[in-house]
Amino acid sequence: MLLVAAVLAVFLVTSAVRALDIGGLASSALVALVLGALFFVAATVSSHAEEKRARAFAARLRARDLSAVSASDNPTLDPIHHELLDIGGELRRRERALAEGEALLLAVVEMTPAALLLIGSNGAVLATNEASRALFFGGEDVVGRGMLELLRRAPPILRRVLAATGDELLVVEDADGATYTRHLMKRYFQLGGEDVVLVMVSDLSREIARQEVDVYRRVIRVLSHEVNNSLAPISSLMHSARLLLKDDDGQEPLQADAQAITNGRADERLRKVFDTVAERAEHLRRFLDGYSELARLPLPKKVPVDWASFLERVGALYPGIALGLPAVDAGNGTEAGWFDRAQLEQVIVNLIKNAEEAGSARGDIVVDVEASADRGSRVVVRDRGRGMSPDVMKNALVPLFSTKENGSGLGLALCREIVEAHGGTLRLMAREGGGLEVVIRLPPRSRAKVRSFSGPITAMRI
Repeated sequence: MLLVAAVLAVFLVTSAVRALDIGGLASSALVALVLGALFFVAATVSSHAEEKRARAFAARLRARDLSAVSASDNPTLDPIHHELLDIGGELRRRERALAEGEALLLAVVEMTPAALLLIGSNGAVLATNEASRALFFGGEDVVGRGMLELLRRAPPILRRVLAATGDELLVVEDADGATYTRHLMKRYFQLGGEDVVLVMVSDLSREIARQEVDVYRRVIRVLSHEVNNSLAPISSLMHSARLLLKDDDGQEPLQADAQAITNGRADERLRKVFDTVAERAEHLRRFLDGYSELARLPLPKKVPVDWASFLERVGALYPGIALGLPAVDAGNGTEAGWFDRAQLEQVIVNLIKNAEEAGSARGDIVVDVEASADRGSRVVVRDRGRGMSPDVMKNALVPLFSTKENGSGLGLALCREIVEAHGGTLRLMAREGGGLEVVIRLPPRSRAKVRSFSGPITAMRI
């Protein structure tokens, strides 16, 4: 094509020279100039085409596509060409597997309940996950920003984390005054030639509570076994002694003479003693059965529950109490709860009974359901009873603890165990104006977000 264009150009120039009657030297120069220009244009076009092909070739190589390497006309090079194609396919497969592995790792890091924070040597945030964003930054994505900038409005727990030089146990307090235990770990290493710090903060509160309950359960099982082993023969002996106080016909002994009367009075006293012992043995058996219920508490069977129907049922059991329904808002999911209906009803019933036993009138008892910030539910039971002192409130949720004369120390402990089995929390507070306020937090159906903390922090080096 370029050759045809050159011949055509020479012919046109020659014709123009003859028509214009230009001299021989001038005509030769003109022809040479035109040919030079033509070949320059041709070379430029060819250069651009080669550059474009080279760029496309490089792009395919970067994509591990070795099919860009054309087969040679030399048959001896065909095996090399096929080998290059195989290498390119293997590289693409490995690259795809690596990308999928990285995506899986990122998903696991994002979903882990521990707060993870990666900080570069220049103080910039390199990586976070959902838990750390909720715990430290109010849910905001801060990757790429400097820690000095973020510290201006950071919660106290983040300042404590950055100030720590090693592993620590942190006791933190939320806005409601509830305390939680967190385990802080810091590790220093290099990533891509840069010194980085990895911070991990784990929630130990639920595990500590679970271990505590497990200890109580084991103690209860041992006590129940040993006491029942003693109660069985005591009950049998009481039954035998009562039979001995009767004659063969099952009638009370005759009291014909003074000695018989005296014996009858003694028998009556013995009968009262035996009745008392039997009654206390039966009370102790019922007491142990109650604690066995705590030790055998089944896992909750959580289902969606309509709050309106749930509170209607509570109102039917205790007419006269005040009920507060949550606002129905499909946008934040507050129209239904996610819990075991029977178990949570048992919790509310226990709290209402405690309120009445504390001297609160039924009309002063309020059961409110509110939406919490994490799209879960917040159930509050308020009363106007005697309330609790700070010392009593600290121990009220501990099994076996009770300030009532005939209390078992089971009710509130069972309530806490049920709520925590749902992944929630139960907290006691003094009600303003007198009385008690019990706050139950239940997580949403989806995974609950990490609670943020703004209260004081107690740190212990480990």
